[in-house]
Amino acid sequence: MTKASLWGAALLLLPVAAQAQEAAPYFTAAQVEAGKEVFGRVCFVCHKADLSGTEIAPPLMGASFASNWSGQAAEELLEFVMEEMPQTAPGSLDRDSYLRVVAYILSFNGLAAGATELTVDDPGVIRIATK
Repeated sequence: MTKASLWGAALLLLPVAAQAQEAAPYFTAAQVEAGKEVFGRVCFVCHKADLSGTEIAPPLMGASFASNWSGQAAEELLEFVMEEMPQTAPGSLDRDSYLRVVAYILSFNGLAAGATELTVDDPGVIRIATK
């Protein structure tokens, strides 16, 4: 194989290597459980208990959520939620409550919990498989 062939093959593999390095967001099962409780107290009024949304709030699950957030950094979702939610009192929850709610939403959308907690600067990229 020539040097040119090797370089060409390497360049073709770059997008694959870049995707492989994009880790999913990290969050724990404890964050998910706590987030479910916060969601049930604060968010369900607008987004419904099944996260399907209402006339005034978009769904936080399924194809609609995936089309808005899949491929985005987890910290972007966190930033949005922390600055804009709840709609009637943006920024009114403590930081841990926001982290827990986002962990719950990510888990509801099929991302798996692990051993590392979600943090405000999580570099993970949200990947949601839609059916």
